[in-house]
Amino acid sequence: MEINVDDNKIVALVNGVEYINHVISESDRQYDEGYVGLGIFNTNAKYQNFYVTTDTPITQITSKIPDLYPSINANLEDIKALLPTMVTVAGDDNLNKKEMAEITWNLDTIDVNVPDTYSVTGTIANGVTTTVKVITRSNKALADLVAKTYDEKDYTSVSYQEYLKVLANAKEVLSNDDSSQKEIDTAYLNLQLAIENLIPINSINKTALKIAIDLANVITNEDLENVVPAVVEEFKVALQEANAVYDNASASQVEVNNAFDRLASAMHMLDFVKGDKATLEAFINKVNDLVADQYTPATWEAFAEKLANAKVVLANENAMQEEVDSAYKELVTAFLNLRLIPNKDLLEDLINKAEGLNVANYTADSWNIMQEALNNAKNVFANPNVTQEEVDNAKDVLIKAIAQLQTVTTDNTVKTQISKGDTASVKTGDNGLVAMFAGLALLSVAGYAVLKRKEKQ
Repeated sequence: MEINVDDNKIVALVNGVEYINHVISESDRQYDEGYVGLGIFNTNAKYQNFYVTTDTPITQITSKIPDLYPSINANLEDIKALLPTMVTVAGDDNLNKKEMAEITWNLDTIDVNVPDTYSVTGTIANGVTTTVKVITRSNKALADLVAKTYDEKDYTSVSYQEYLKVLANAKEVLSNDDSSQKEIDTAYLNLQLAIENLIPINSINKTALKIAIDLANVITNEDLENVVPAVVEEFKVALQEANAVYDNASASQVEVNNAFDRLASAMHMLDFVKGDKATLEAFINKVNDLVADQYTPATWEAFAEKLANAKVVLANENAMQEEVDSAYKELVTAFLNLRLIPNKDLLEDLINKAEGLNVANYTADSWNIMQEALNNAKNVFANPNVTQEEVDNAKDVLIKAIAQLQTVTTDNTVKTQISKGDTASVKTGDNGLVAMFAGLALLSVAGYAVLKRKEKQ
C-alpha cells in the first residue's frame, strides 16, 4: 500500500491501483465512528503486508506457485507434499484477503510411471481454481535395462567392448539425482542399441570367405608371373587379410564381408596381364636418335610427344597390352608423318636475284606479276613447316614471272623473252635481264642436281 499526502490532498494506492484521491475538508475532521489513523504531512509512505478488509467475494487465487520438479521416480504422495495447502485469494478489486483459503489438488492426471509434464488443478471452497505444472522424471526403465547381464564369452570382442562403454555411461546417469529426463532417455536408447548390436560369436557366417580363401590358395606364383605387379600385390595383401579375419574368433560379420569382397575383387583382376613390349621397345630404339633440326617443327613436336609417351608406357611395369599397342600405333603414325626440312637454297638465290632487279626497267604489268610471285616466294621461304613441293612450286612460279618481264627501252620498244632460246628485240646494254636469264639457267641445272642427290639419299 502506498499513501501520498500533499497539503490537504491524500492519494492512496493498493497494489499500484488508486483507491483514494481526496481533498480533506473541515467536515472530514468530525468522526462518529472509530478509525485507525496515520499521521503524516506532506510526504508519502509505503506499507507491505497491509490488508484491506472488503466485502467483495473471492474470485481469484493470487498465490504464485512455481513449476514443480519432483525427485526421480516420485510417487503421488511425494508430489502432493510439494504442493501448498493454503493460498492467498482476492476479489475483483485485486485486494488480497487477510485470511488465506484452503486448496485441494487433483492429481488424477499424473501417471508416475510415465515421465512427462502434467498440469495439476487446485480448487478452493467456492470452486475457484488454479493450475500448476508438474514435471516428473523416471529412470525405472533405464535401471531395468542396466540390470540385465550379458556374458562376454558369447559375443565378439568389439561388440562387447562397445556395450561395456555405453553401459558405464548409463550407470553414471542412473546414479545422478539431477539427471534430466532427456539424459535418462538418451542413456536408455544408447544402451538398448548397444545390446542390439551385440554380435553372438556363433552367428558369424564365414562360409563364403572360406571358399574364396581355398580358391586363392590354389593360385601359384607361376600363375601370377604375367599378371601386372600392382594386381599381384593387391591379391597377396587381400589374401593375407582374409586369412587373418577368418582366424579371428571375434571378427564381426561386417569385417568378414569386407575381407571377402576385397579378395574377390583382387581375384577378378588376375586377368590383367602385362603387355608384351618387345615391338614397342625395338621401335623406340630405332627412332630415338632422330635429330629435331632435320624435320619441320610442327611434325617434330607431334612425334616428340608420342615418343615421350611411348617411353612412359615402356617403363610402366603395370601397363597392359592395350596400352602398349596404343602407344606403339601412335608412335609409328607420328614417325610416318615427320617431314624433312626442304632445301631452300635455289629459292633463296632466286629471291636475292629478283630483288636486285630495277623496277624502272620493266613495264608495270609484268613487274607486278613478278612482284606477286616474289612475295609468295618470300613467304614460303620464311615458313618453317613448308614441304619441298611447296618450295619448288614457289621457285618455278618466280622463274616464270621473271622470264616474262618486259623491258622498256629509250626508243619505247618493249622487249620480251618469248620462250627458251627465243628473244624479240633485245637491246644491247640490257645486261640485268640477260644476266638474270643466264642465272635462271644455272639455277635450273643446280636444282636438278640437288634433286638427284636427294633421290639417291
